[in-house]
Amino acid sequence: MTTPSKNLMLLGTRKGLFIFELDGNSTWQFRSHTHIGIPIAYAMLDHRSGILWACQDHGHWGQKLVRSRDLGETWEEVTAPAYPDGEQIINSFATGGKTEKKPATLRYLWCMAEGGDDRPDRLFIGTEPGGLFVSEDGGDSWSLVRGLWDHPSRTEGNWFGGGRDDAGIHSIIIDPNDSARILIGVSCAGVFESTDDGTTWNPRNTGLRADFLPNPDAEVGQDPHLVVMCPSHTDALWQQNHCGIFRSTDGRQDLAGRRRT
Repeated sequence: MTTPSKNLMLLGTRKGLFIFELDGNSTWQFRSHTHIGIPIAYAMLDHRSGILWACQDHGHWGQKLVRSRDLGETWEEVTAPAYPDGEQIINSFATGGKTEKKPATLRYLWCMAEGGDDRPDRLFIGTEPGGLFVSEDGGDSWSLVRGLWDHPSRTEGNWFGGGRDDAGIHSIIIDPNDSARILIGVSCAGVFESTDDGTTWNPRNTGLRADFLPNPDAEVGQDPHLVVMCPSHTDALWQQNHCGIFRSTDGRQDLAGRRRT
């Protein structure tokens, strides 16, 4: 990812985090290599606070979350999101209709997002197995977004893993014009939208194709790989999907229904 305000490029790799900086000649110069030998699933510079975040995928120690207040010179570990005791993963799509349940535990810190300029202490993390977590104190503590986790489509077992064991949230979009509008991409489930600050969620998948399902037009079960919003036209979304590339340009025309593509 590039961060024009700081002229930095962050590269998360299996061998650590590489940081490059744009010089006065518009040339990328190597700045630092940190977390050597540790896979970095995602890295983000919060433009509001200047804090640099990195999600570590330790093979032995599991998922770790670290931050730096000096652009990678020093780092501190913070408590990673954790699923409450008793939460379950429910799966029926991938088991031919037979419902399976197992404990929900953090398997992957897939992506992060700022919570909006009007909420400088808010952050989001998308995880496997399909939980969205929010922090209201700059990442010192995290809570599960219940409205999404308890969505009927998930509790009925219609979320499942696409290339990994369980569903994962890999894309988080906060509308820059309205921080109460949040969109997420789930593999496999699809795109979901909240317009009330994460309290309620609606699937936005009309027009997508899931050729791997018995019903390719299923409302839930689609497999987006990445969802992005156009910076200059926030009603325009682009999606790289398992079954093609899709675009939506109709924004909020029908909040009660589904977005057409």
